[in-house]
Amino acid sequence: MKGSPTRELIVLLLIAASVVASFACGAGAKFELGALGISPAQVIKDNSLVISVDVTNAGKAEGNFEARLKIDNALKETKTVSVAVGSTETVSFTVTADTAGTHSVKINDLAGTFDVLTPPQFANLVISPAQVKVGEPATISADLANAGEIPGNYPVTLKINGVDEETKVIAIGAGETKTVSFIVTKSTSGTYNASLGSLSGDLTVLKPAGFSISNLVISPTQAVAGREVSIMCDVSNTGQVEGNCPVNLKIDGVQVDSKEITVAAGATQTVAFSLVKDIGGNYSVTIGDLSAILVVSEGVLPTLHVGDQWVYREIYKGVAYTVTEKVVGEELMQGKDCYVKELTYDPPISGASKETYWIEKATLDILRLQASAEYSGATATCSYVYDMKFSGDERWPLTIGNEWTENGTITMSCQALGKTSTDTSTYSMNYKVEEVEDITVGGGTFRCFKLVTYENGVAAQNWWYADKVKAFVKNDYLTNQDSVQLLSYSVK
Repeated sequence: MKGSPTRELIVLLLIAASVVASFACGAGAKFELGALGISPAQVIKDNSLVISVDVTNAGKAEGNFEARLKIDNALKETKTVSVAVGSTETVSFTVTADTAGTHSVKINDLAGTFDVLTPPQFANLVISPAQVKVGEPATISADLANAGEIPGNYPVTLKINGVDEETKVIAIGAGETKTVSFIVTKSTSGTYNASLGSLSGDLTVLKPAGFSISNLVISPTQAVAGREVSIMCDVSNTGQVEGNCPVNLKIDGVQVDSKEITVAAGATQTVAFSLVKDIGGNYSVTIGDLSAILVVSEGVLPTLHVGDQWVYREIYKGVAYTVTEKVVGEELMQGKDCYVKELTYDPPISGASKETYWIEKATLDILRLQASAEYSGATATCSYVYDMKFSGDERWPLTIGNEWTENGTITMSCQALGKTSTDTSTYSMNYKVEEVEDITVGGGTFRCFKLVTYENGVAAQNWWYADKVKAFVKNDYLTNQDSVQLLSYSVK
């Protein structure tokens, strides 16, 4: 029925019910927004930042919250999140910063700003020093320029071999340039690539000094007691920096000498030690991990060299003489290899100031003696030829208890005042090596073999032979007051 009040009432009731239902849904969820989050607040162009807000439902019913993101008043994105009663949900938006400058941002009624910085410009990468030792610092720096129109905090990351090493945040004003520096210390040697932005360079960390010892040489390996022995080795530095290496010489496991040498990187240096052993035997020689055997013999036949020299003080018939013996050459005499030795006397003895001897190398026996002497204004030149024969024990090497007999013939020929005279004499002497003892004379203290000469069964002379000087250092005549003592020597 047209205009029926009943139908109008029903319509009004339906409308009223709809309004009440809508009010009841809105009143059930009550949303409270936290602070607007912008991270980072400054971002390099073409990088991302996160804009977020915390939504808390303080109402009495679960509800859906619609978050609307606007940048520079332009709607960029909308997200809807369901929030339970008493719960908090975070709504986040990830934004790519594609335009430099300061930008406004809103999520619903919350507002803020963020800066998009112009990418930094790097220049003048410096690595100083470019080579360091392990554990030493190096400085890596570059100039950082802000080419944009707003000041900014620029994160700068140093990469080593492509891996982040350290990051610093540098505040730079618009149009300003600053130098950023990093200190790097490496514990392992090698070459490291360092990069700041698009710039890169190499840092070399040098291998520490390391040493190897090689080529142990003993010269001679069979030595004579009292004589100097040379012991050498090579020390190589396998590192890339100079270093000091201690080198220790051990004899039979006991350190007897030490040297510290400086060896350049990659270089090899020879170290030499001198050793004198007065007592015969086999000795273990060790340097580092290397070892060898040194054989020292006593009382062996010495080898003389041109230039070897001995100076003696001789008492003869109560007069003191200085006698100098010197090896001046090597020659053949009577078909035998000989040393040529000169003896000079100061003052002249029995009119002679110099004598020349030819001594057989294989035995040290005298083969010939030649001398000149002044007698009453006349000069006499004499030559003595020796023929020696030995029997008994071996003379060399000298050994305590050894005995031998020397029977000799001496043929003399002298010329004086135009006349020549000749004479032949014989002699016989017995020798015995009695002991080894230390003897001190003007030339030093020496370990010696003591030999006694007997004539007709009676001790006539005591001789003390020292390997160190390759000669006798003392001679005492037992039948008179004559004697000979070594004052100095120089032998190879």
